[in-house]
Amino acid sequence: MSELGMLRESVRRFAREVVAPTREALNHFPERPLPAGIVPGLGELGLFDAEIELPLLGVALEELSKVAAAPAALVLTHAFARALVREAGGGRSAALGGLNGHGLFACPIYSELDLSDDAPSLRRVGSEIELDGTASLVVGAPLARVLVLPVRDAGGWGLVGLESSEPGVSVGEALLTLGMRGCPSADVSFQRARFPADRLLATSPDVARRVARRFRGAAVAISAGVLSSSVAAATEYAQERYQGGGAILEHQEVRAILGRMLEDLALCHEASELLSREGVPEWRALAAFLRAKERAAHATCDGVQLLGGNGYMEDYGQERAMRDAKQAQFFFGRTDVARQALAGAVP
Repeated sequence: MSELGMLRESVRRFAREVVAPTREALNHFPERPLPAGIVPGLGELGLFDAEIELPLLGVALEELSKVAAAPAALVLTHAFARALVREAGGGRSAALGGLNGHGLFACPIYSELDLSDDAPSLRRVGSEIELDGTASLVVGAPLARVLVLPVRDAGGWGLVGLESSEPGVSVGEALLTLGMRGCPSADVSFQRARFPADRLLATSPDVARRVARRFRGAAVAISAGVLSSSVAAATEYAQERYQGGGAILEHQEVRAILGRMLEDLALCHEASELLSREGVPEWRALAAFLRAKERAAHATCDGVQLLGGNGYMEDYGQERAMRDAKQAQFFFGRTDVARQALAGAVP
């Protein structure tokens, strides 16, 4: 079996045996504790390794998201944050050399990292930097060892890498989000906290843009996995639900809804494959990225509709899929901002 096939089978087994029994707890985080086996199990699968290739990562994220998207979002965030540090060259810093060791990385991924106005301010004070303010919705922050955060200074944009245990770093309570609820997110605050200047990893937003572009395919893989679970649940319900003397799968409107959902699932897979290639024009890549996330979110709403009132009940999984797909629309930035960028990328 190929490396990709072995990874797919390992992740499927983990999702079935470890993640599936904890879905209710994941769906009610932070009111309920995060299931203990999730994060260690993801690490044992090698999904937190710096060396994992993006095509393999995409396969793993889709398989996880077919069962629950929250663990997949945690893996995506970690991989993205590590790539930011690697791209910025922070691993060469004596103070941050330990970033190549074990431990989770956290980063905001539900916003435009290179455009964020909601970032701590940075001031240079001799051989130190001073941070003041709050980085909002930092994904993975309650669990992370390393925080990779955007900052604002007189020169514009910057990127800092900090150990979460350092004096001056304040990680808030885990936040209740629309979707991905088992992927802990929190605000990270500073009150004129000082750190060595080598914590500043980059001063150009080009770093964030380059890395985010490379991770678009992995992000779409999560949308595809969520939609795949929605399609499976809708199909099973349509086969088992009888009305008017037969299964509702035989009703024309039900079949039309399922057909549209399958079209959108195929679109997500095509987009993920396109985004894994090199040399794709930026306007085409961005258009595919936007369309796939948008169609997955719309199709999961169809999944809720097909089940009628049952679609809003936790027992059937459609309400979770709808929320997760909507949250996935915000990976690496809002749709309206990205669409403005797309207009400017037309050749």
